[in-house]
Amino acid sequence: MKGVAIFLYLSLAGVAGFALFHITYKVEQLEHQLTTLNKEILEEQNAVHVLKAEWSFLGRPERIEELRRQFLPELQPLRTTQIGGLEDLPHRATPLAPNQATSDRTSGALTLTPDLPIRPISTREAE
Repeated sequence: MKGVAIFLYLSLAGVAGFALFHITYKVEQLEHQLTTLNKEILEEQNAVHVLKAEWSFLGRPERIEELRRQFLPELQPLRTTQIGGLEDLPHRATPLAPNQATSDRTSGALTLTPDLPIRPISTREAE
């Protein structure tokens, strides 16, 4: 009986040692994976930083103006005489209530629909 108990204790010690070795190996593997991911995150953050700096450099108004002069010489700044007033807009024959007019996208014609309750669409409702 004593031999069986010793064998059982040695077996348990061996299983515990193997489990400890396996857990240690897994923890080291996960730490290595975490280190690799942190390095990748830093590289991506640096890349984003560089891209933002490039965007700021390329989006300068004086550079865009120079490109406009170079590639679109016929394009001139908007003059105030080109902007019309409200009196230049066509007048509607009969005013429609906002919830009565719908537009047909293919023909562009307005059609009347019965009064329907209008309720705002929230992004939270759509989720």
